Amino acid sequence: MREAAARRAVALDPALAIGHASLGFALRIRGDYPAGVRESFRALALDPHASASLEDVGVFYQYRGEFEKAKGIF
Repeated sequence: MREAAARRAVALDPALAIGHASLGFALRIRGDYPAGVRESFRALALDPHASASLEDVGVFYQYRGEFEKAKGIF
C-alpha cells in the first residue's frame, strides 16, 4: 500500500522530491534496494536538502565502501 501511494504521488507530481523519497523508502522496505537508492538520488536532484534521502544515499555510499563520499553526506 505504501509503495502504491508513493507511485501515485510521483505520477501526480514528478517534481515533488518527497514523492521520490517515499517511493525509495517503500522500495527498500520491499527489498529492492537498488531501485530505492535510485529514487533517493532523484529526490536529492529535486531537493538537495531532503534529509531522508541524504541519509539513504550516505548509507548507500558507506555500504559500497565509498567512505569519503559517505562522510561528505553525513
